[in-house]
Amino acid sequence: LHWALLHFHTPVYCPLDSLVIGSRLDTDINVNTCRLAFSGRLVERYDPKTDADRIRVYTKKERSGVVCRLGDPHRREDDGKIVRYEVFGTDLFKKETNMTTFVGMKLETDKGDIGVIQSSFGTSGKFKVFFPTGTDVREGD
Repeated sequence: LHWALLHFHTPVYCPLDSLVIGSRLDTDINVNTCRLAFSGRLVERYDPKTDADRIRVYTKKERSGVVCRLGDPHRREDDGKIVRYEVFGTDLFKKETNMTTFVGMKLETDKGDIGVIQSSFGTSGKFKVFFPTGTDVREGD
């Protein structure tokens, strides 16, 4: 079960149990892609003035860093591709940052590879990331 809180600039009339469908109107209509963004039923009324404490609202935060060093290369068995399971990064944290709060957090590369921050590396804000399925990032990415 997934919930979403949608905030519009202008009010939209939607009775309970309405089917709500959102589409991506910013995509090119001449490209053969799905423009459906989400769909679902309106199950509860929410008034931000009276119901603000009923729901936790999170803001997505994004930071970017740079790959400063690569771990040992390995040949992946399923496709034979040369990948690295350990990558060292920089420019994501300040040197005085307490890294223990970030250990275990997921990290995504520009190519979509998902890794997990394992530990700090050195004393200048560098960190070590483990990619369970491997990654083909390069230094400077």
